[in-house]
Amino acid sequence: MKIKFKTIALLFLVVLGYQSSTQAQENKFFTNGLPIEVPEGFIWGISGHTTSTDSPPYRNNIPLQVELLKEHQFDYYRLGVPTTLNGVAKRKQNLDKILGMLKGTDIKILPILGGKEFLNFDGPAKDYYSIGYKQTKGFLRVYKDYFDYYVLFNEVNRKIKNKSKFKNGISSNEYDNNKFSRFADYIRGMITAIREMDPSAKIIINSTGYLSVGFLHLLKEAHIDYDIIGYHWYSGMKEFGKSRKQLNNKSVYQYLADNFSQDIWVTEINRKDGSGLRKDGLSKEEEEVQQRKMVMDYINELDNQHIIKAFFIYELLDEPHLDDNKGYENPKEAYYGIMDWDEKQKKYTYKKASKALKFKIEETKYGYEDYIYSLFSDLANGNPNPKDKNFISLKNKFEKTKKKNSIVKEFLRTQPNQKSTDKQYESLLKKISKNYDVSIWKTKKRTKEETIKDILLSNEYWIQSIIDNYKRKVGNKFYH
Repeated sequence: MKIKFKTIALLFLVVLGYQSSTQAQENKFFTNGLPIEVPEGFIWGISGHTTSTDSPPYRNNIPLQVELLKEHQFDYYRLGVPTTLNGVAKRKQNLDKILGMLKGTDIKILPILGGKEFLNFDGPAKDYYSIGYKQTKGFLRVYKDYFDYYVLFNEVNRKIKNKSKFKNGISSNEYDNNKFSRFADYIRGMITAIREMDPSAKIIINSTGYLSVGFLHLLKEAHIDYDIIGYHWYSGMKEFGKSRKQLNNKSVYQYLADNFSQDIWVTEINRKDGSGLRKDGLSKEEEEVQQRKMVMDYINELDNQHIIKAFFIYELLDEPHLDDNKGYENPKEAYYGIMDWDEKQKKYTYKKASKALKFKIEETKYGYEDYIYSLFSDLANGNPNPKDKNFISLKNKFEKTKKKNSIVKEFLRTQPNQKSTDKQYESLLKKISKNYDVSIWKTKKRTKEETIKDILLSNEYWIQSIIDNYKRKVGNKFYH
């Protein structure tokens, strides 16, 4: 069967156009053309299991984890760090290795301390204050210079429910007073050790989320001295900005802000079961699309609120060994990662949530600067200089006004040493063609000057500016 070369070429272009269109459509989920507005010093983090379990994906892959943290531009890596009674890290080799590899980077570890094996809720009472103090002091004696924050235990509110009274966790009366008392003694000892050994550090206590505010009221009533509430949220709990009639028609986070003095962090968040294949008939790819959508919806809920000051995804790598019918099984925990892991091949692939996170973190941290850099790169001669006073002035004005149109007009009107109109036009079409079909720009009945402005104000140009500048700074391909 003979096929003409032109036909092959046409098919090739159609495929390329489809891929470009698909990528463009995916990009539109990520942004409305400006960074979301978050509190100053906002923290992006993710959880892992490098130092807490013998999980195969994490066990021997510390260099990979460090590279992925850098690639996604996370600020903190949240890790459980179980210790002996004397505070010696049980997986000291892993902890020392990852701390060493992160030295000189902007990424830090957020350790979760507190051993459930030393806190017996049902057995004979012990001097839990002394246990907590000894354990924590021993750990800080070695590691206090590495950490800014400490999480004390993880989701302990689940362990202290009063089963006969528990409804939804709103009331402090729904918890077992004896169990809480033991926990309170334990963390008081831990807190005393931290305040003595590392007085500038901040202390975090978390809750499983949704309506479990009664646990936090218990902490308040017991005068527990801590600095940050860590809240955990998954898609089964719906939007976290939604008003709840059980909380006097306030959102959970507004309720926390109104009733507690501590800062609020989201220390775990994801779609329920991650991208795990649930009983909904979706394919693996469709599950990943749903996971990405849920993560992006939650990130977009952060926009223009001043309550939540940190956002930690759960977790970095899938753990498929929890769903392989061998040994310990927990399929619901197997697919929360933003990276897919193949244990047999020892290989990883990027899930759709990973790509979306890369974009959103870059955009939120550097979106205004990225856009101004692109204006200089595409419209002016010479290399952009982010330290130049004209560059800084435009960036600061953009951050303040959020008005892209006025920034573009000012640039075109005032910036010296601009390329010719023809070269600006060609440069912009070349940039957009990386992920988009540019024929729409060429067929419009517009002058080149008008088309230049149209492109500069488009969502497509904004997205490509974020991606190009990510590549320039991070040194990784944005898509894999």
